[in-house]
Amino acid sequence: MSEAFIQMARERVPEAEFRVGSFVEMDLPPCTAVCAIGEVLNYAFDSRSSAATRKLFFDRAFRALVPGGVFLFDVAGPDRAPDRPTRTFVEGRDWTVLVETSTRADVLTRRIVTFRRSGLAYQRDSEIHQLHLIAPGDIEAQLRAVGFEVKRLGGYAGQVFPRGLYGFLAWRSEKAA
Repeated sequence: MSEAFIQMARERVPEAEFRVGSFVEMDLPPCTAVCAIGEVLNYAFDSRSSAATRKLFFDRAFRALVPGGVFLFDVAGPDRAPDRPTRTFVEGRDWTVLVETSTRADVLTRRIVTFRRSGLAYQRDSEIHQLHLIAPGDIEAQLRAVGFEVKRLGGYAGQVFPRGLYGFLAWRSEKAA
């Protein structure tokens, strides 16, 4: 949903086609790959997001992919949530990010506050992210139900996922009609 991220992607890969929208309703053109990286399917910003709309998205992705096409994504599972509310921070030379994380009824809430130096002052920003936590076994069952072959990933490009983040590589078999 980030136009800024799409603009960066367009600059890096100008020959590719990028679209902005909710997975709940987005039409997918015929393609060789679909990616949804960064807990996209977990975010609660769209009240229509549910197991049913996720399955419909998987079906649209399957139909859009050519035989041999791939679908790469990750989801936050129930074990992504801390046992109790936590506060963490990360800092660099001219920035700091503070994160408060809590869970209630399988919804993970992250309150994120950032500070970034701007001249002699610091700019402050804050946002709240809410994610529906999804069992990885449910994801695999939904993918297989629409016809995908599925492999669970432990990370991307040699980087291991943190606890509770699950990656999936699903593909449309060459034999799929």
